[in-house]
Amino acid sequence: MSEYMPEEDINLLIKELILAENKADKTAALVQTDAKNLDGWVKVEHNKIYIHNASSGGKSAMITAVPPLELMKNGVKFKNSMVVSDKDMIQWKVVEEPMFEVTVSDDKMLAYFKLHTLVKNPWHLLDQPRTAHAYIKAERDKHKVLEALQFNEIVTLIVKLGILNNLDIKVIQDELFNPTYEKMVIARGKPLVPGKDANLEIFFEERVQSEFNEVGGVMDYRNHLIIPTVQSGEIIAKKTMMSVGTLGYDVYGHILTPIAVRDIQVYAKSNINLLEDGNIIATKEGRPRITGTDRVKYFDISTAYIVSGNVDLVTGNICFSGDIVVYGDVMDNMILESLGSIYVSGNVYNATLTATGSIYVKGNIVGSQLYSGYFGVMFNRLYLGTKNLLELFEQLMTAADVLQDLIIKKKQKIKYGQIIHLLMESKIKEIPGTINELLYVIANIQNANKVEVDRLKKMIELFVQPIRLVEFMEVEIMQKAIELVKETNEEVARMQETNAIIEIMQCHLSTLKAHGDIIIVADGVVQSDLYSSKNIIFEAMFSVCRGSTLESEGFISAMTVGGQTGATTVLKAKRRVTIRKMYSGRVCVGRYCEEIIEMIEHRTFEAHTMRSEGLIDLQSNI
Repeated sequence: MSEYMPEEDINLLIKELILAENKADKTAALVQTDAKNLDGWVKVEHNKIYIHNASSGGKSAMITAVPPLELMKNGVKFKNSMVVSDKDMIQWKVVEEPMFEVTVSDDKMLAYFKLHTLVKNPWHLLDQPRTAHAYIKAERDKHKVLEALQFNEIVTLIVKLGILNNLDIKVIQDELFNPTYEKMVIARGKPLVPGKDANLEIFFEERVQSEFNEVGGVMDYRNHLIIPTVQSGEIIAKKTMMSVGTLGYDVYGHILTPIAVRDIQVYAKSNINLLEDGNIIATKEGRPRITGTDRVKYFDISTAYIVSGNVDLVTGNICFSGDIVVYGDVMDNMILESLGSIYVSGNVYNATLTATGSIYVKGNIVGSQLYSGYFGVMFNRLYLGTKNLLELFEQLMTAADVLQDLIIKKKQKIKYGQIIHLLMESKIKEIPGTINELLYVIANIQNANKVEVDRLKKMIELFVQPIRLVEFMEVEIMQKAIELVKETNEEVARMQETNAIIEIMQCHLSTLKAHGDIIIVADGVVQSDLYSSKNIIFEAMFSVCRGSTLESEGFISAMTVGGQTGATTVLKAKRRVTIRKMYSGRVCVGRYCEEIIEMIEHRTFEAHTMRSEGLIDLQSNI
């Protein structure tokens, strides 16, 4: 046997070796292909989605919808990418805009039409080869039309929405014929025109000024009050008439009503001329003043009662239906009553000053009472006297009517004057005394409307003259008496000026009540009670407030509060209290109070900050 293999056998082995290598390569290739086929895949074909699951170790197939396409897996919509398998039921739909839309602005004054498309086409899925993560897309088939937009559809929707006013159909028609696909206004409401409140412009300075001048080389300390004065023919104010506005409506036809406006009723007294253009003109020289309420204004030119020296027992008490100007002092136990303003250059000692306007005192105030504006009316003796008498007269007439009915039922007769006299003697005994007090006040009124005052005086004098009362009194006369007393009372009330301030230098042991600001321009307030329906203001840096109670419906602005005296100082305000320096006392704002036991500086107290600090709640402690 030969050691060497024949060549034939070698060639045969070589052939077999190559085949084996090819077979190995094919096996390796098959192994590699099988490895690739482990991942899942998705394919889209003929409007359907096909899913192949992953083999062991392979990645699962995923799908993502590309808007406007939406996909649902087993009936649940999903937005992001989602793993899927061949067991999942995959559904799809296209969410497309409506063919058109009609919208209304937030204020309902404009309606809009926007065209999106004239026709509606079917959609189909785009084919996609096998892929592990398929992004599913859909496209419109523009060769087929499912629906064409009809003009009637648009009108029907507009009517259904209730858009009826100023509808412009032509805009819609033009858009359908030549689409721009822009937002178009198709209806407009009519805006309401707001009204304006009546307005009153005042052309004169209402606050008195103080100015010292030299006369013959000597400083004049008496005549330093500069009282606002106008000349005859001067325009002192102007009323701008109110405008009521006009109605409007929105695109739905709802009526828009302007807010009601407020008028100011202006009345001119004897020295004022009210023109049609709203100008208010003085017809004589004097101090212009405004009285009445916020919405009813009376314009007048006040005359002045001037006292060149002191008000004392020589001058007597002064009751004047205008301004009172005192260039000296007001002495002990004197009374000044003004149906205007009071100006005092000197001091006020233990006196009472009431003014329906403002009060200005340039000297010191000791042991006195000052009442301005509303409080000047309430403490005015003519007002109080007529108020009390009016109540008594009304009681008297009611009692007389009852007594007269009883007498008639008994078929008896008696004079009406006798009934009144008997009732005044037995039941309503206060009437004669009230009338006598009122007659005394009337007798001391200077510069009053003589005609009106004389009528009132003669009428009420009848009630204190028994013989004449029994003889002449009738029901009609009783009614007239009530009317005259009521008119006088209301006339005094109308004298109240709108911003009746009290301005002083200093006060001690006194009471001040103002229907406007209380302004302290110099030394300050000691052991006094002050009330303001507006604000209390200390203007001088050196002003003090000691042992006093101050109450304001607005704010209080004080400099130095408290001190060496033992009396407590109390500051009460509705809005805020501002203090430069305070040694001790109590500060109240609204419902809240704080006791000050150690000196504080530059503090402002307000209700919301005091509440947050947990300070005393007055209401809860009552």
